[in-house]
Amino acid sequence: MSNNNSRKKHTQERLIAWLVFILVVAVITTGIIFIAIKIKAPIESKINEIKEQRAEQAAGEKDEEPEEEPAGEEEQEALNEDDLVSIFDHEDSTESENSVPQKSEKDDPLWEEAGSRMEDMTMEQRAAQMFFVTPEALTGVDKATAAGEKTRTAYIDHPVGGVILFQDNIEDAEQFSLMTSNLQKFARETVGLPLFLGADPSLNIDGETPEGINVIFGPSADIEDKDYNATADHVAGELDKLHEAGCLGVVGHFPGYASITEEETLTTSKDWGELMESDLIPFSRAIDENLKLLTISNIRVPEVTGDEIPASMSGIIITQKLRLDMGYDSVIITEPMNEQSLGEAYSPTEGALNAIKAGADVVLMPQDLDGCYQALLDAVSKGEISKERIDESALRIIRAKLYLEQLRDSLADEGSEVSSEL
Repeated sequence: MSNNNSRKKHTQERLIAWLVFILVVAVITTGIIFIAIKIKAPIESKINEIKEQRAEQAAGEKDEEPEEEPAGEEEQEALNEDDLVSIFDHEDSTESENSVPQKSEKDDPLWEEAGSRMEDMTMEQRAAQMFFVTPEALTGVDKATAAGEKTRTAYIDHPVGGVILFQDNIEDAEQFSLMTSNLQKFARETVGLPLFLGADPSLNIDGETPEGINVIFGPSADIEDKDYNATADHVAGELDKLHEAGCLGVVGHFPGYASITEEETLTTSKDWGELMESDLIPFSRAIDENLKLLTISNIRVPEVTGDEIPASMSGIIITQKLRLDMGYDSVIITEPMNEQSLGEAYSPTEGALNAIKAGADVVLMPQDLDGCYQALLDAVSKGEISKERIDESALRIIRAKLYLEQLRDSLADEGSEVSSEL
């Protein structure tokens, strides 16, 4: 009986111990769960906060530097083809393809002043600066020997950059001086710039270049005796003399008539390398020595251009070769656009617009000034020729005129010094 009681008591103690153990475990587990719940909430909140911050940062970086999706095969092929198309493809070219970006870091301060002057001009005035005409073309008279109110009105309507004069425009020194001074007055009143008053070297009064002329169409760099270096010396010397006299010379006729092998078509068989070693030596020398005005000829250079387009209308010759390869950044003037050879192949407006699209700055003696000027404005309005293309040429023209002003001011100062010494 005692043993049974002992076993029963022992069993009860074990049961109680298990119950206590289970109770303790339950309490501990409940405590752990409670603590975990308390800790979990702030941790999750912090994690979510961090995630949101990272997401916002990633979104910001994506906005700043969008990831470009790779182009499809067809799109990439098109881009490559565009890259490979020559910017001087005359058949499909636009004015932008034959434009030369203006350098922003020019040593010559006249570029900045030219830009400032240009800002005061309308687009119509800038475009008109790209024409160099006879006084008869400007006014419509048969023979111009004076510049009065009719000329003033005509100039306001067509504020051209230059007027070229011939012996027929001269009666005597006094008449010619009054005529040229009035032309300059009208130009300054209208656009605030001097007028290029040009002439052939043969123009004279009593054997002297008449007063008022500030641009001489010469010297010519065309080679006759094939002594290229001697011709280069001659051209450089003549330009210096003209500068000392307060005039600008216009070197002609790029790339040179002396290389012509077919007179009837005005074509040369030389390639660019051959021209650089011969006919272009005088031009290259003049460019290195501060050339401001140059005429582009109507000859054809198929070994360079791959076609029969005249140099005066070729983006390859004007923009690629003369501007980019030879580094000429000043004014390019066409040869007279009223030449019969051009008139047979191009209408007056076609010739003028083709030259401008190719990169020429000034159209010399167009067959129809009013028609060509209006065609140029229409081309700008339609987007066929950009305003930037017009500004490029206007800037070069204005800069050359400012340089001319410097020459004449320097000459006047020297004259004043001589007078004061006397």
